[in-house]
This record gives sequence, C-alpha cells and structure tokens, in this order.
Amino acid sequence: MNRKSNAKINLIGIILAVFLFYSLFQFIKIRIVNSDIPKGKITFDSPIDGDYEIYTANTNGTYLEKLTSNSDTEKNAAIDISPVFSPTSGSIIFVSDRNGENKEFIRDSRGRKIGEKVGGGTSDIYIIDTNDKHERPLTYMEKGNGCLEFSPDGNKIIFNSHANGRVNMVMDYDGRNRKVFYVGNGAYRISPDSQRIYNTFQKDISVMDLDGSNQKRLTYFFSDEEMRSKWTGRKNIDDFCISKDGQKLAFALLESTKWGNANYVYKLDFYIMNIDGSNLNKIYTLEDRETVLVRVWEMKFSPDGGDIIFMGNFNRESLPEGIYSLNLKNKTLVNLTEGKEDYMYFKRFTFTPDGNRILFIADIGQKDELFRLGLHYLKAIAKYIVFFGRGTPFYDNVYACIMNIDGTNYKRIFKFPNGTSISQFGDFVYWAK
Repeated sequence: MNRKSNAKINLIGIILAVFLFYSLFQFIKIRIVNSDIPKGKITFDSPIDGDYEIYTANTNGTYLEKLTSNSDTEKNAAIDISPVFSPTSGSIIFVSDRNGENKEFIRDSRGRKIGEKVGGGTSDIYIIDTNDKHERPLTYMEKGNGCLEFSPDGNKIIFNSHANGRVNMVMDYDGRNRKVFYVGNGAYRISPDSQRIYNTFQKDISVMDLDGSNQKRLTYFFSDEEMRSKWTGRKNIDDFCISKDGQKLAFALLESTKWGNANYVYKLDFYIMNIDGSNLNKIYTLEDRETVLVRVWEMKFSPDGGDIIFMGNFNRESLPEGIYSLNLKNKTLVNLTEGKEDYMYFKRFTFTPDGNRILFIADIGQKDELFRLGLHYLKAIAKYIVFFGRGTPFYDNVYACIMNIDGTNYKRIFKFPNGTSISQFGDFVYWAK
C-alpha cells in the first residue's frame, strides 16, 4: 500500500472520527439542554421515506420513531397524515389513502423512484397503538374524512366528511355507533365533560348534544337572515375556547366597515361569557384602519383561567404574527413571542402538565437561513452516507420550542424533519402520565 493510499485512509478515518464525535456531542447536548422538558411524545407526519408516514418524537427532542410503514416492499405505498393523540391512552388516530386502485410513482428524499403509490383518493381513519404499532381501520373505502379529534374522555372521535359537502360526524373510539350531528360549515369545541359540542355552524355560537339534538343558540350577533345566508358579510366569529372547568366561554368577533372610499376598519372584539350564554362581557377591543388581514386561531384559556392565549396574525408592524396573551383582569394584550426570533410562523401550541410553560411549533426564518439550512443538509448527507440511507431525515426550519407562560425563558427544543406537518385538530402532544 503506497503513501497516497495511506493518506486517503487516514483522511477518511479523521472525517469519520470527527463526524462520530460531533454526533455524540449532539446526542449528549440534547439530553443536557432539554433535561427539564416534561416527558411526553409529539406526533406528526413527514415524507422522510418518500411518502407521508406517522412519526413520534420525545418532547425533549430524542428518539424519532416511524409508526406506520407502507413502502418497505416498494408496493402499496400510502399517504398517512394528520395524526392525533388520544388524551387517555396515547393511541393515535390518523387519515390514510391506502385503500384504492389509482397508481402513481413515489420518490424518496433524493428524488429516486422507489415504487408505485396505490390509493384511490380514499381518506380512511385508522388507529394505531404507539407501543406495539398495531393498527386497525375505523372506516373503509371512504372519501373526504379529516379534521380528526378525540373527545376529552377519549371515548368519542369527532371528524368531518367532505365527500358530499361538509358533514360533521361522531363515532365511538372503536369506529362503532357513527352519527351525523350537523351538516354544514363552522368551528366547534367539545365540552370538558365530553357531553356537548359548542359550535359556530350557524355563525353565532350554539350548543348541542353529541348526537345533534337539543341545540340552543347562545349569542345573537347575527340576524335571522344572516343566520340563513351562506355569506357572513363583514362580521365573523374568528375563534372561541372553553375554560378547563367548563364554566366560561371566550371568543373573538371580527368586524369590518367601510372607511372613506377604499379602506376598511377592522375591529376585533374579545368577549367572555358564562357557558350558558349569560353574563356576556366585552373584555378587549383592537381597532385599526390600516390592517388588511386579521386572524385569531388556537384560542385557549390559560391553565389557571386568568388569561386567554392565542395565535394571532394582524399583518402590521406593531402587532406581528405571534402567540399573544390577553389578561382577563387587567385587560392587557401582550405578544409573548416578540423579539424571540427574526421571523416566526406559528402552527400549534399546548401547555405543559404543570401549566407553567407553553410548548409550541413554529417555522423559524432567519437572516442567515440559507447558510444554516446548508449546514443541516450537509449533516443529513453525511448521515445518509454513513448509515447507507436508512431512516436518515433531511431537516427544514420547523422547530419545537418552549417558553414560560409569560414569555420568558424561551428556547428551541429540536428541529423537525423536512416536510413535517402538524395536525390542525386534536392533541399533537401526549404527556407521560
């Protein structure tokens, strides 16, 4: 063996040693930096292996695990998406198009064809046990199912079917006793005791039993004509939430009116009332002649009931997209994520079991984004070579982050694989019991 060959071997050995040392450092660092994160699991879907599968990861950023697998044989590869945790058992429900006959090519993360996707546009609901990975269908050969959510007691599954318009349905956790409780559009929240559904199906907030009976209107912001009309005009209940004890309901009402010849004045009013609709009070008003986009989503009462926490996008410099806290006593609005990063685009959030912190998912853009992203791709490529391409994800800028409930002590926890999607419904975190 000549000197050049020895030099190449030594260089390869040094590169591998550096890479292994760096990987070990990252492995240890995650555990040290995130050692105070409560134990639990986060679920999401991602196309790491060429088609969307269901994954989980520990809330401290360790142990990425694939739960579903439909491309091992390079046949019958399906898209599994929108995973939601059961609040009681840790099982996960998700939507899959694995039943059907249409075929199309699927590709891995490097763009290579790895088989044919077999799926007929179905969207069946499946449930999987996170321990033994046993999965079973709750529906078969259906289309248009989505927006999955468990009732708080874990006994019911609420979902939408869009096959023939929007149909809101409820069934037992095992797929039995299916019922339609409403036909039409609107948002809904399930009461903490899992007995009733509060909704905006008819624009104003109403309540009904899980089977659609005993419907009662709780607010009266819309006229009877507006209630019958599909067009909401310039008034809309953006989002609402129910307190943990089931005694209070808060909501955001958006109104817009003509200003001059061209502009609109957007007024966002926050209200709180008793769960039966009594004692309605306006707690905060935000009005802006220049705002052209207002959106409030993910409204939640804080665990102690003293604040309303929500994600907001007001499309103006003084109120950028962020996680906001509205104090019910002092009637003050605070952007909890202001100054945390250069750019943040928010997806979901939840509270830690002790109620003292907020865990949230955000797409974080930075001034040196291309440089940082390049480094992550180089790391991913190195892992792909060392581990022969097995289960090695590429990464983008979607992070799990955490901060105190007042916005202090913010930090990133970990970065999600490329293409990660967090379900917009139900619970995406299951905390260890």
